[in-house]
Amino acid sequence: MEYKMSVINTSSAGIEPVSNLLVVCGVGGFEVCDSADFREFLESRTPAYDYIDDELMKLCNQRSLIKFYTALNSQGDDIITQVETALLRLHETDNDNAFGTLELSVTLVDDRDWKDNWKQFYRPMEIGSRLIVAPAWEHVTTDKLLLKIDPGMAFGTGSHETTSLCLELLQEEQLEGKRVLDVGCGSGILSQAAVLMGADSACGCDIDEAAVCAAKSNARLNGLENKTSYYKGDLLEFADGRFDIVVANIVADIIMQLTRDIKHVLPFGGTFISSGIIDSRVDEVVSFIQKNGFEIAEIRERRGWAAIRAVL
Repeated sequence: MEYKMSVINTSSAGIEPVSNLLVVCGVGGFEVCDSADFREFLESRTPAYDYIDDELMKLCNQRSLIKFYTALNSQGDDIITQVETALLRLHETDNDNAFGTLELSVTLVDDRDWKDNWKQFYRPMEIGSRLIVAPAWEHVTTDKLLLKIDPGMAFGTGSHETTSLCLELLQEEQLEGKRVLDVGCGSGILSQAAVLMGADSACGCDIDEAAVCAAKSNARLNGLENKTSYYKGDLLEFADGRFDIVVANIVADIIMQLTRDIKHVLPFGGTFISSGIIDSRVDEVVSFIQKNGFEIAEIRERRGWAAIRAVL
């Protein structure tokens, strides 16, 4: 099966605004190649390397790139059109050209070239003291709670710092009898882990149809389909009643946009766990959450990412 691979030329400064607009446009997942990361890696190494391959050194001088994939159908074409329009608007506001050229190139790729290659790097992971997250195709024997995940084209394997931070914070909640809402559910990993760890039920939403399909498939895989439900759309389109805990592993700007709505589906004393926040924006997000009536209970950071646990 063929897909379209879109590549956006940007800069280190442009990665966050471009990432934000991709989320808004309905892109369920994307790959970031930041030349600044490689430069920082080289500069921070002690002792310095005696030799670095010329091809690797080229990474220092390349533009930063963001790649994403869309299906070869009308829905995929609509997403690409939305991204093109959003990039044009962003470029018009970038008076100093700090975000790079923001050029978008699109090519056809065969999913056999990339769809399954990543699986060789996805291994069972122990997260916290209670949970093992494992690929659906791996046989795992453990005394701990086992959650099997096949993310498909959705975000959420447990390997990224933002996901593992959320899972750790969920483990520390009293989940028994609780109702959980997973905003931007991706593969469904957070909501299904919550139910596996004792929550009475969980509901998830995502603007990406592929994510919703992956979440439903994983719920069946883990035998949790009777305690979980997933919907395509945003928070206000389907949220019914109150939830005891809300989790949102997205990006800083979207988290701040959602905070006003989230407090209306939480009771007094309810918990809001958010992640997908780069460390340089933690103070900004914390301030916004506090202004909306939440008390910050914990901030947990790892490798440049942060998760926040707040109580209403």
